[in-house]
Amino acid sequence: MVDTEGRVVHADFVRGLGDLQMSLGDLFRRWPALADGAMQAKMRELVAPAEAIFLDVKFEAELIEVDEDDAAEMLADAGIEAPGLEQLAKAGYEALGLQS
Repeated sequence: MVDTEGRVVHADFVRGLGDLQMSLGDLFRRWPALADGAMQAKMRELVAPAEAIFLDVKFEAELIEVDEDDAAEMLADAGIEAPGLEQLAKAGYEALGLQS
């Protein structure tokens, strides 16, 4: 497998990233304190220069169940600029050097 810059990326490494993602998700479910600001700052350092995006799956599930106005109000009340999927898409586009 070759990445976008022509470097060889081993499948084991890619699988390892998936395992890490699942492990981090499990950590957040088991220990909600890991989602605090200080811990998020540490996590951001770990994945730098990539962007770290933190999602509250329960909040995201609730968000898609309400109308657009209520969703905007929920986001504003939570201090979140955009829904998680929108954040992920934006980060993906930026990582790939694409424009939406």
